[in-house]
Amino acid sequence: MTKAKLKDICKTILNKYEVPSVVTEIKDIEFLLTVFERHPEWSIKVGSGFKCIEIRLAKPYNTRCFVVVRKDTTFTDISYIRAVDGAKSKLSDIKCACRNAVSQIIIDFQKTIDFNSAVCPFTGSRLTSSFDTHIDHYEMTFNELFYKWIEDKDIDVIYSDINDGSKDNETEVYFMTANNKFDFIKFHNANTHLRAVSRDANLSVIKMT
Repeated sequence: MTKAKLKDICKTILNKYEVPSVVTEIKDIEFLLTVFERHPEWSIKVGSGFKCIEIRLAKPYNTRCFVVVRKDTTFTDISYIRAVDGAKSKLSDIKCACRNAVSQIIIDFQKTIDFNSAVCPFTGSRLTSSFDTHIDHYEMTFNELFYKWIEDKDIDVIYSDINDGSKDNETEVYFMTANNKFDFIKFHNANTHLRAVSRDANLSVIKMT
């Protein structure tokens, strides 16, 4: 099974239960455990032993996440994406921290969309909901922006400012100090723009350009 398929199944399970709730179907539990066991910090995540898997809202953006509850009743959230992808490079972790640094900017921009009149500039279709609407970087893509920002940086120094993801309830990768976070935000805002596009355009048309 491909990584993309594994992630799709995990996402389906994540969205099929109410929040908060316990994952109850045996087939779902067994599948998730086979995925979670691939997580680089699984031994830390499972701690005193596995009790159950819950679905809760992760702070600060109230997004759904999986939570591993241990036998001693302590718990921690766990990223199925990190579990599927496995160990990452320093550069990919820094990129994740950069995405996290501008996540609130993306959220705030999405709130400005008028779904009564907004249309996709590529397909001409109406933008109907936050799920069907993606926020795209243009003039400089996010990847172009990131590699331009990082090219004159000391990767090891930047990486030392990244959390290691081993703490409980910590699935996000982020800068631990404000310096790198706000330096990237400043660079981001000065060199790229945002636009609302349809989900289909973002996953097909734009990817091919």
